[in-house]
Amino acid sequence: MEIDRKALKQRARETMRLTNPSFRLVTLVYLLMTTGVSVTLSRIAIWTGSETVSIFFNLLYLLYSTVAQFGFCLWALWTYQQLDPGLGALTQGFSVTGRVILMNLSIALRTVGWYFCGALMMLLPAVLLMVILPLPLIGVLWLLFVLGLLGLLYAIGLRYSLAPFLLADHPDDGSEAAVRRSVTLMQGWRWEMFRLDLTFVGWIVLVLAIQFGIDVLFLVQSGFLETVRQTLAQVNVTSEVIWALQAEGEAILSQPLPTLLTRLLPLPITLWYVPYRSVSYAGFYDARTHLQQSTSLL
Repeated sequence: MEIDRKALKQRARETMRLTNPSFRLVTLVYLLMTTGVSVTLSRIAIWTGSETVSIFFNLLYLLYSTVAQFGFCLWALWTYQQLDPGLGALTQGFSVTGRVILMNLSIALRTVGWYFCGALMMLLPAVLLMVILPLPLIGVLWLLFVLGLLGLLYAIGLRYSLAPFLLADHPDDGSEAAVRRSVTLMQGWRWEMFRLDLTFVGWIVLVLAIQFGIDVLFLVQSGFLETVRQTLAQVNVTSEVIWALQAEGEAILSQPLPTLLTRLLPLPITLWYVPYRSVSYAGFYDARTHLQQSTSLL
């Protein structure tokens, strides 16, 4: 049995259009609450020049953004269920801040544990193959190993992908119950979630392409790419030179104008794709719970 992704996404689009205020306005407010706050805190940290202040702001933002993301999941779930959520849904997560943070902490610890075990199991045969294979194939093997680690991390994350929706639907059951139920619901269904994820790859690539184009434009305009070409043409290029070039490029791209444009120009796409994906995920959760309930009644 599989979930009808086409019907699910069609209902997601239909319910999004019924929201009041508009889903674009809600997403814009959410982005201001997260990305906007992140940029502001990073600028303050740069102005102060204190590494301690920067670390404190990063930790503070990590906790804050975790709760804000839960609020957006709550909005997405209520949208799919046609419960007429408003902007207030974005702040509902702060009423259960402790449970949200405990849920994400539990997911992080479980992910690290499973990832360590999986990576260790992959590492042993990889090391043996590196001893056996000829030198030209070792680079290919290393690339496959890195891709395997990324795939492992993604697969582990799918186990807990429904936990925020479960906590939103049953907050009184607590954070651990949400995590455990997510694992149960996703048993045998990670492939279906992966296929749903694939349908949004095009939107992500489009946003990244726009941001990459803006970055290249500023690097060319500043003469940085020409500097890189001339540097690499030299005979002796040390690691210190490479690090210096990287730092220079990051300094150019971290200036206010390129930072602003990389967020503003893809914004029309982001305001559609971000809520569309979240509401579709909520639809997957809704469909999966209904399937479980109907199966238990048989």
